[in-house]
Order: sequence, then C-alpha cells, then structure tokens
Amino acid sequence: MSPGLRLAVCIAILVVMAGCGGESGSSTSSCQGISASGTKPVVTEVDGGRCVKLAVGGSAELRLTENYRWSAPQLSGDAVELIPIAFLRDPGYSAWEIRGMRSGTSAISASGACVAANCAKPTLVFSVTIAVSS
Repeated sequence: MSPGLRLAVCIAILVVMAGCGGESGSSTSSCQGISASGTKPVVTEVDGGRCVKLAVGGSAELRLTENYRWSAPQLSGDAVELIPIAFLRDPGYSAWEIRGMRSGTSAISASGACVAANCAKPTLVFSVTIAVSS
C-alpha cells in the first residue's frame, strides 16, 4: 500500500471514530434507514458518511466498485459482522454481507485509488456507520 493511501485509510478511520464518539451504544436516532422494497439493502461508496439502520439479525450488502483498488474494509465496533462474498463470475464490484449481530454501532471504512480512466476523483475515502437495534 502506498504511503498516501495508507494515510488516507488512517484519516478515514479517525474520522469515523470521532463521528461515533458521542453516540451511545444503542442510539439510532440520527441514522437513516435504507429503502429496500423487498430486497436486501445495498450500501455503496455513494453512501459514504451516512449512518445506516439495521435490526439485530438483519443484513445489508456492501458493494465497492472495481473502478478503484480498495483497501480491505476495516470494521470497528461489535454490532455487526462483515463477511466477504465470493462470486463465480465478476459482477464489477467487491461485496461483503453486513450482518446485524447485537444492538449498538459499528463503523466500516475503506479507501480506494482509481484504476479506471473515468474516475471523478483519483482517491476515495469511504466510511459508513451501521446502527443496529433490536
């Protein structure tokens, strides 16, 4: 990992941790639910900076586009589990299941460096807070 990318990852983790510092373990009042209309909610880099609600036992899918070379997503907190999803055929993104394990909050962060010709930004820092309630 390049020094610049490593710095971006560290900054993202610090920003996520600072944003969660004032929350109690089970507070979900500042989170927005993701509309799912019968399917599993999907979180992408577009959702960066948001707080997403999940129920204990519920799940969502994290998808990060292959237009960027992403660091492995980092998880802080124990409210969710992050489980890699393997595909037989490349869908154009990397994916993980976000599974609500217990009431509380967890933060997921990653950083990406553009590997495609059409990226709007050369690097992206992604972070999202997941608030799980029973």
